[in-house]
Amino acid sequence: SVAVRFIPKADFHLDRVALWLWNNDASGETTPIRISLQVADESIAKPTGVSFGVMPGNKVLEEWTMNVPYTGFANPRLFEFPSSIGPRIEAGMSYWIVAASPAEGGRDPVWAVGQPGLGFGTTGDPRTGEWYPGIEGAVGAVVVEGVRRGDPNCDGEINAFDIEPFLVALFDPPGYPAQYPDCDINNGDINGDGEINAFDIEPFLACLFR
Repeated sequence: SVAVRFIPKADFHLDRVALWLWNNDASGETTPIRISLQVADESIAKPTGVSFGVMPGNKVLEEWTMNVPYTGFANPRLFEFPSSIGPRIEAGMSYWIVAASPAEGGRDPVWAVGQPGLGFGTTGDPRTGEWYPGIEGAVGAVVVEGVRRGDPNCDGEINAFDIEPFLVALFDPPGYPAQYPDCDINNGDINGDGEINAFDIEPFLACLFR
């Protein structure tokens, strides 16, 4: 298992995870890989020699599986894993993107590594669940994207200035793009059910006053 940690600067709801993967096996053989988004286990803080970092925990927010196809020798491709449930990701918390495979170390598939200093990562043994002390440096290249629901004016904050654009999204959806051309109307879909309606009012107030 290989894991990369990220700490978001703002709350959002997950839309997708994407990883750069490659498979050098031109014979057509594929190897299964399981990707998961996990909440960090704050009780496991291990010294790393570089910094202290919590390890992946047992709480999995979402997971995906796939067989990595042949990509060409040392030719990584970006594979997308869309979120089907849109879990809420909270600012300042530690999260991990974990990739686990039954392939032996050094075998395909390979999670392509970014340049040194990219982030904080760790490795583990999926048979025992044991994670080894992590380090800062070159880690698996990963993209995490989402919608910042509750910020319908897209100024990076959730406050009283979001009330009017939320009401516009709720009662005048066709007029929303004209008033907020650089913002996504789906930020007003607070409960993540794919619609903007009365069921979003209570969760919007919860975001506003929490």
